[in-house]
Amino acid sequence: ACYIQNCPLGGKRAVLDLDVRKCIPCGPGGKGRCFGPSICCGDELGCFVGTAEALRCQEENYLPS
Repeated sequence: ACYIQNCPLGGKRAVLDLDVRKCIPCGPGGKGRCFGPSICCGDELGCFVGTAEALRCQEENYLPS
């Protein structure tokens, strides 16, 4: 799963050495990012927890990291 709070081994800077896929967008207009399987947050949106806007985040559980 690809949740924003996940950091690569070696810390945040180690991600520069990896080919990492982007997390899927969530929320209205795809302006949010997943923070867990039922949490979608965005700067302009706030957070949606366990709502229809956060449903897409569950897809991350079935995608490779």
